[in-house]
Amino acid sequence: MKTSGFTLIETMMTLLLMSLLFFSTYKIMTYARMEAEKASWMQARLIELRNATRLIGSLLKKSSYPSTVVKQSGMEMVISYKEWREFDGSGRLRKMEIRDSNDMDLAAVEGAVLAEQAPKRILLFPVCTPEKDLTTSIPGKISWYELHYEPEEQFTPGISLGYLRLIEREDSYDTKGNPKRAFGISPAYSPQLPIKTDRIIAKDVSLVEVASFSNDELRGIAVDSSGTVAKKTRRRTQLMVKIQCTHPKEALNRISDQSIVVTNLEMKQLAGGPSLKVISVGGTAPDYTVSLEYGGSSYNAKKDQVIQSAFKVTYISPKFVSVSYLPGGTIRTLPVPESP
Repeated sequence: MKTSGFTLIETMMTLLLMSLLFFSTYKIMTYARMEAEKASWMQARLIELRNATRLIGSLLKKSSYPSTVVKQSGMEMVISYKEWREFDGSGRLRKMEIRDSNDMDLAAVEGAVLAEQAPKRILLFPVCTPEKDLTTSIPGKISWYELHYEPEEQFTPGISLGYLRLIEREDSYDTKGNPKRAFGISPAYSPQLPIKTDRIIAKDVSLVEVASFSNDELRGIAVDSSGTVAKKTRRRTQLMVKIQCTHPKEALNRISDQSIVVTNLEMKQLAGGPSLKVISVGGTAPDYTVSLEYGGSSYNAKKDQVIQSAFKVTYISPKFVSVSYLPGGTIRTLPVPESP
């Protein structure tokens, strides 16, 4: 007698094949979803990074000292906060003073900065609109820009991600009654100034790197009535700000962008110092020892030594030191300062 239907073995084989099919489909769908999330994250961060570096570069290009535009002897003259010039009747430069105050200079934390549990201010600089005293008097304006590197809400040392916040504060100045106009005023940044704008410009930031190159530039040559020649110079600075973003779940998935600008301001170190700085290298090959400053503390390290679970020293030479930031293994090479 012939029977119909499936045997137990056939049923089990069918269920097994269906299970494998569903499992494979699930894995494919999960992988596709993860790849779509990565692509979405990459696109969002890429747009954000480009906008952030362009904004920072644009503001640094506009950085300036206070100044007063006045009309003297039928001519418009610009009097700067940073320098005072005196001319004789024929237009020859007879005297030039350079202000030694750095209250209005660009302030920066130079070096490689990682996300920390406490917010860290990276840049502070002014963008000034000149005061005008021509047919009518218009006060000058100072826009102070602060770039802060702040930790994510769910900050953990193993992830070490943060975001960049750009704060703008506004001040004004009026030099009427001051004989040296803008050169005679003493404006300075104050955290009590009212905030005009406060916005987050980049997220998932794992590293901010600030580097500068400065040289002296001739500002003028003054010859007094006795024939004494005085040359005045100022420091011009090229500043690089590099921002790196890392995927919160995959440390190897990261992107970066940078802005390089020659600023109009002299530069000083921002209070707090660099997050990571090479002080010196001692010893002899292959047992070099590097002296480092990180987060305000000093360390002596050898090759392959890990500092505060933040980075590992990967190479030491008398000229430069390489470190690998954790997590992710991003390599950075830092110069060894020349001995005085």
